[in-house]
Amino acid sequence: MITNTHESDQKWYERIKKLFGSKKKMVHPAFSDVHGTELIPDNSFESQVKGILKKVIDPELEINIVDLGLIYKVEQDETNRIFVEMTLSTPACPIGDVIVQNVIDTLQNAYPSKDVDVSLVFDPPWHPGLLTEVGKKALRGNFD
Repeated sequence: MITNTHESDQKWYERIKKLFGSKKKMVHPAFSDVHGTELIPDNSFESQVKGILKKVIDPELEINIVDLGLIYKVEQDETNRIFVEMTLSTPACPIGDVIVQNVIDTLQNAYPSKDVDVSLVFDPPWHPGLLTEVGKKALRGNFD
């Protein structure tokens, strides 16, 4: 079922307001890190898409693919087609096809009127230096 993003955002805010009261500062998950710390939203299309793609979790590492540094590029053409260039932590990743399909499904749910193309690339290869600070903290937390 595809829901209107605005409606689901509104439901999220209402649910949090009931739980914590209206005095609690509310930060939408797309604009927060894994610890709920508010990130300053960049209104570019790429930032919006990356915020949405934070919902896609690498099932083995349990970290979102944006903070893992797997998303290299996000573009939209004049026909409103979304292009995502991404990689995997290794070309032999046994769940790579699942991650790519989750990217497509997540973006198609968020943008039902747009086509989504995902290009899987391995040049440049992924390396730990691509992790965001949030990703590094989350990865360290997995081994504590």
